[in-house]
Amino acid sequence: MDTYAEDQESAQRSISGSAVGNERPIAGIGDEASLYYGVGDKQGHNGNLARGILVSRWGNVSLRVFYWHYQAAASDDGLSEQQVLKALKAITRDVYDDLS
Repeated sequence: MDTYAEDQESAQRSISGSAVGNERPIAGIGDEASLYYGVGDKQGHNGNLARGILVSRWGNVSLRVFYWHYQAAASDDGLSEQQVLKALKAITRDVYDDLS
């Protein structure tokens, strides 16, 4: 459980400072899960950074799955939060399926 809490804190720090950022619980993944999603305000040489992190716990396993994307221009929205969540959930389910 300590690792799960640490993973949540790390994910929250990763999206802090975003122009748009949020955290929300996600049902249907492990025993509990949260999505951390942030866009903007962390400039890189290729534009604004968009990031999505799914933190989940299943039994004594804690898992963090990341999505990172530098937006090429202000008009480039990258993937939507829903698209990022769909991809992160699929990867997380694959990992948990392999563990079971």
